[in-house]
Amino acid sequence: MVVLVPVLASGYGPPSCIDMLQCVGYNPRVLAVLIPLLVAPAIILLGAVTRTWPVRLAVGIPLVATVLFLCAAAGGLFYRPGFPTVADGLLIYGPVLLLFCVVAWLVERLRLGQPRPATNVAAWVLMLGLFALSVCSWSCLVGLVPRVSKEPPSSNLVLPLPDGLTLVDQQRDCGSAECSRAIVIGSPDHASEQELTERLWAHLETTMGWQRVGPHAATQTPGWLVRRRVCLFVHTESPGDLTVLLDYDSVVGC
Repeated sequence: MVVLVPVLASGYGPPSCIDMLQCVGYNPRVLAVLIPLLVAPAIILLGAVTRTWPVRLAVGIPLVATVLFLCAAAGGLFYRPGFPTVADGLLIYGPVLLLFCVVAWLVERLRLGQPRPATNVAAWVLMLGLFALSVCSWSCLVGLVPRVSKEPPSSNLVLPLPDGLTLVDQQRDCGSAECSRAIVIGSPDHASEQELTERLWAHLETTMGWQRVGPHAATQTPGWLVRRRVCLFVHTESPGDLTVLLDYDSVVGC
């Protein structure tokens, strides 16, 4: 069970799996599956490498809190500047779990001496298996996974909108290589184009962390480890509305 999710984020999944993971928005159903799928192995492994409850609690509480944070990232809950993306959450999970368990094992070894042989063997088998899984997950960072995907950037890079802006429509347009995402934005009070533009850019720059590179363009590179530059363009297609186009730098440039 613990193998399935990280391996899908590794070089052994579909060629475009990493970019697809980057693009997935918040999905409570995915999060509901990820929490037991990732938290349960962490608790089981910690129990296998430790023998005393004080150590289990001292290491287990921050471990579970960290895994829940990574579950939230893997479920697309954050996707904001400074937070990990979906792919980051899955890739960091293995090394973080391994680090916590090694620390717990070393604390008990120094405190209690050599663990019982059965516990020692089981713990090392689990830890070595997790290490192999971590290597598979991290393989994508050294180029084993082609960074080509037909998934557009996540709408979470623009949404949710503040009170002065409303979502009118959202579409995706696919070419031969990749897809872009178009988000049409209006205002509840039918603001003028200039005022609507000012509200939108204030939201994009202040709240969503976009860096403006021109009068109608901005750029952002979300994530910690698996990062890909996203370009944003704002233009008018219909009176009273603005269209925000999201695309990857490799396709259009910013």
